[in-house]
Amino acid sequence: MFLEAVLQDHSLDSKGFTYFVPEHLRSDVCRGCVVEVPFGESLDFAVVTEIDSPPPERGEAKSIVSVAVAGPVLHSYQIEAAYDLCRRYFVFFHTAVSFFLPTPVFRRFIKRGKGYDVVEEGKSDFLSSRPVVFYDRDGIGAAKIFGKTIPAEPGTALILPSDAAVEAFLKSTALNPDDFLVHSDSLAEAADFRLRLSVAVRDRPFLVWSRKLCSYNLSAYPRLSYFEDALFSEARHKFFHSYDHLFLLESFVNRFGFSLSVSSFVPSCRIMASVAKGTWHLENVPSDENPT
Repeated sequence: MFLEAVLQDHSLDSKGFTYFVPEHLRSDVCRGCVVEVPFGESLDFAVVTEIDSPPPERGEAKSIVSVAVAGPVLHSYQIEAAYDLCRRYFVFFHTAVSFFLPTPVFRRFIKRGKGYDVVEEGKSDFLSSRPVVFYDRDGIGAAKIFGKTIPAEPGTALILPSDAAVEAFLKSTALNPDDFLVHSDSLAEAADFRLRLSVAVRDRPFLVWSRKLCSYNLSAYPRLSYFEDALFSEARHKFFHSYDHLFLLESFVNRFGFSLSVSSFVPSCRIMASVAKGTWHLENVPSDENPT
């Protein structure tokens, strides 16, 4: 049995390295777990990205040494999205993987020796056919567009532009604030790791935060509600990295079947192009006075 694994700082362009899995370790290996592997003249840790890979075309594959983290530290949809990022932006595979698994988080998983407690693999049951874009044609304002477009069902993750937008939402929502898992952008390393574990098991029915949520394992929150507006600066749509969030969200929908809705006061050209192609559905948010 062979597998592919990607190290934190090394990959082969758009894929990982091929390793042999000894018989006594095969039952412990799963996609997304961390294994200890020989690399160069030393040992290093790598995330398993593919199981049952074909043997190398040339040479003999080295054997993994041990399973360092039992259970996945990445969901399958995150690995597939990393492939998408790799192909779109022409970056090394390990660079794309590090968006979902930053080095401090990777090290804490290794120290913990255990991956996420609950990870539902496979596709979501929602399987949204087309993302829906709600736009504020009638100028009803932020508070009302929040209330009219955000699903009230548990398992909803609301992705907002900034901490200020998070505060505005919490003041305007009619839902119980205690049902929301909320954090600010300025998280210490330990708090960030604890939040990732809480998000993976849906510690609260609803999740609301900024763009940083795109890098988290959101499989427990299959309803994604994203606030997008062309009037926000480009940096707000990227959150300290160069990946387009709308491209990421489309990848999430395709790879896992998230139900995605986007709310916007002024839809961006990126959104309108998707609407024109028929891949997104555009729907006005009517005011109470003019429900048409």
